[in-house]
Amino acid sequence: MGHFTYRFANSAARLCYIVEDPEEHCQKVAADLRLSLLEGNIHILDLVGGTGAASSAMLCTIADLRSQNVLPMLPLNVAITAADVSEDALTIYNEMLAEISPALSAAGINVLVNLERWNALDVASTSALCDKYLASIVYGEILVMVSALSGIGKQGIEDVARSFMHVSERISNRPSTFAWIEPHNNSGWDFLNRVATRIFGPSHWFTDQTPESIRASFRWRHLLQTDNNVISGGVSLRMYKRYGG
Repeated sequence: MGHFTYRFANSAARLCYIVEDPEEHCQKVAADLRLSLLEGNIHILDLVGGTGAASSAMLCTIADLRSQNVLPMLPLNVAITAADVSEDALTIYNEMLAEISPALSAAGINVLVNLERWNALDVASTSALCDKYLASIVYGEILVMVSALSGIGKQGIEDVARSFMHVSERISNRPSTFAWIEPHNNSGWDFLNRVATRIFGPSHWFTDQTPESIRASFRWRHLLQTDNNVISGGVSLRMYKRYGG
């Protein structure tokens, strides 16, 4: 559990940083996520979820904040639908969640995971995924997560844009949140911004700041506990949008 919560590297680090918001760069987003993960039922759709680093890091960070009495120890039921094209990645995703589930349970967080093979390039596959995901929800909030998509390149992002648009349309009439989180990277910023605007409209930014000033603020230097190396990190919240409240 400590690996996911404290090892600031790759996708895990980005979710830890946003949820904890140590320098108060994204107060609204951090407050929204903490509120969504405070108690009750939440249904997470982890798109292009890979091996689950982002969702694991987010839940472990919430558990850690509970253990430090920053957040109350209230019952929280988390249903995760992990969607990816790779069966191997989904197998690792499931194994990692199973490994940390006892620690999460000790913090009052109960997790169920559903694995779904999903072709992000195929809107029909996306529609079927949404049908199954939404049918499983009786009540509770929806959180759709996308993390580190920029690794597939510009053409790949263009190809999956229609699938993301379909997901955003399907959840727009329910209490839900869509968060797209990427590594801090100067290259491709304008392109990704255009893609996000095409999918979600021009009003997807969560503060009055410009995208450039938001991007520049999400940086840190961290001492890794495992080997005492100091690394630089960064995160860009490419899109954040809440529906229904």
